Order: sequence, then C-alpha cells, then structure tokens
Amino acid sequence: MFFVHETPEIIDNVQFIKLKSKEGLAQEDQQFLQELEKSRSEVKYILTHQNIKTLVENRVSLLTKKDALDNYLKTNVDMMRLYLIKIKEHPRFSYKLTINKKQQQYKTESINTAEEACGCEIVMVRYMYLLGFNNSATPHVLRLRYSMLSTPNNIDLNDIQEGLKVVSAGWMPFQRLCNVMDDLLHFLVTKQQQLIPELKMTTIFSFKLLIECNMNFFYLETFRLQKQYESMVRVCKSSYTKLIDAHNRLSQIKDEIHPEILEFCLSGQKYFKVYGIWSILLKNESDILFDRTKNKSYTILTAECYKIANQIVQTAQEISSIKNINEYDKFTLGFIQNVINPTLQKSLSVYSQSAKQPCQLPDQLLVQAESLDYTDQLKQ
Repeated sequence: MFFVHETPEIIDNVQFIKLKSKEGLAQEDQQFLQELEKSRSEVKYILTHQNIKTLVENRVSLLTKKDALDNYLKTNVDMMRLYLIKIKEHPRFSYKLTINKKQQQYKTESINTAEEACGCEIVMVRYMYLLGFNNSATPHVLRLRYSMLSTPNNIDLNDIQEGLKVVSAGWMPFQRLCNVMDDLLHFLVTKQQQLIPELKMTTIFSFKLLIECNMNFFYLETFRLQKQYESMVRVCKSSYTKLIDAHNRLSQIKDEIHPEILEFCLSGQKYFKVYGIWSILLKNESDILFDRTKNKSYTILTAECYKIANQIVQTAQEISSIKNINEYDKFTLGFIQNVINPTLQKSLSVYSQSAKQPCQLPDQLLVQAESLDYTDQLKQ
C-alpha cells in the first residue's frame, strides 16, 4: 500500500545571476547568487516528473543526485535574507501544481511580500523533494508487492532497506519544514483561507503522514519475515491512525484537492487495519502454541482469533463487491486471498468453539496497541 503522487515543478525562468549588478552587494553576495543560480537550476531539472521517470527507467537511484539537491535546500534561508535585506526585489517564482484540482499553476507575483514568496519557494521545493524521492522508490515497491503476492516468504530485505533509504531521504527535509513552520513561515498560519492547498498547514502535515505510511509499508515486511508479530501490530496501528488523521484533515479542503488523495487515505486504512488485526491473530496463535496465556486465557485468545478471521473474510467480500475497484483495494484483496486466507483455517474451524465467548472486537484490539514507525529510527 504505497501512495504515489506527481511532483510539483518549478516552471519559471528566474535568473539570479542577473541580480549581481544590484547596488550594495558585496563580493561574497555575488558569489552566493552565482551558486544559487546553479543549484536552483539543478533542482528544477532533476526533480521534474519526466526526469524522475527517466531515472527509474534507467535504474539510476535519485540518491546519486542527493548532494546536488541538498545544496539548494541549504541556501533557502540565505536566499530570503538576500532578497529582504539587500536586493529588496519581489521574487517572481512560478510552479506547476499537482495537489490543487482548481489551479494548475501558481505565481508568487500574487503574494504581498518577498518574504512570503521565498517562504512559498521553501515549501514547494520540499514538496518536490518529498514526492520526487518517494516516487523514485517505485521499482522497490513493485518488486516488494510482487514478492508479497507470489513468494511472501522470500522477500529481499536488502531491497526493502534500499527503498526505505530512498523514501526517507525526501521525508527528512519535509519533516524539518513542519518542525520550524511557526518560526520560519508564520504567514502560512495567519492566511490559511487565502492560500492554495499546497501551502496550507493541513496539506503539508497530511502529506508528511502519507509518506510516513509509505515507509511503514516497507518496514512492516521486515517484521513479518522475522515473525515479530507485536511489532507488526504496532506499525499497522500507527499507519492506520495516521491515515485516519490525514483523511480527516484533507476532508476539510476536499473541494480543493484531487480526489485520489482522499481515496488513498480510505484504501490505506483498509489495508493496515486488515494487516493489523491479522497480526494480532498471528500473535495470539503464537501465544497459544507456546502456552503464553498469563495475560489472556486460552478461551479469550481463541475467541479473538475467531472474530478476527471472520472480520477479514467479511472485509474481503466487501472489497470484492466494489464495482470500480481502485488499484489500492485490488492489492489489499490480493494480499488477503494469497497471503492471509491460507492462515485462517484453524481460527475459522477449530476456534469456532469460542465464538460465543465475550472478548474485545478486532478494531478495539488494534486501536489499543502502541504505535511504532520507521521514522522513530530516523529521529534517534
């Protein structure tokens, strides 16, 4: 279950090099402008949708371009300083938009101050970074999805780790953006109603959550191979609640954004919910096998297994009845049919004797679990 969305793009022809003739610029400022011109041009080209597609087709990792891309991330604040203090010129940036369904382009000419225009640049470039690295991990996603459905016990952990490395490279600058939003881009908070959706806090935070769920999609499989059922439950719980949060936030601006974004939030909830309660079932069966019944009796464990198995069967029936089923739900259905269903026989037959035993519902068991995210490792 992996969210892919087209990257925004820089489409202006702003040339910082022409500003070198401005009065009051020291030699180091002129050098800075020259470097700024080069690094922004690299970002503009490397992070286009077409170039990322070409890199993927040629099996070239976007990580090989990371140093060049990082150069521009490091100059954004200096760029604001130069514009505001010395040049006093309003930046005329333009972007191709991909989240906004009402508007395909956005120009900073419509923004009141140079500070706000530079703030817009900071946000848009980090969207490009976030989605560019995310989308460049597609080959790893496709290989993992194929393995999950055809050879679920023979998954390449090294490929998973490489996929995580690629996606997290784009997530980290976006995470830092969220952390400093109030200090650096306070105007975004005060002008929420007038802003395009890309610049609204609700969209920025929601996209951070979506990409965190993408990383958890990879992370989850590392635990399944090692039969670490408790960790599987925790990763699913975290992803499930993140997608509920993202959907609730984005629903507030549903008329402004492309509907497939909300569609992923709903489909992703189904996937991580099914995966999560199945992980609880596997953990219960392991506890029964090794007689770990101190916290829960055998009867309670088997009753939970029976209810979980029945809910999974019901979910599969509901998904299969969808007329215009999307690709996300198709994958969830395939995962249930190919991977989960073969493990449910014991719960549906042997444990049916505990069907009437009072116990918590599968959804309650999942929500009560603690959370675990791949990003926990990145924050250490």
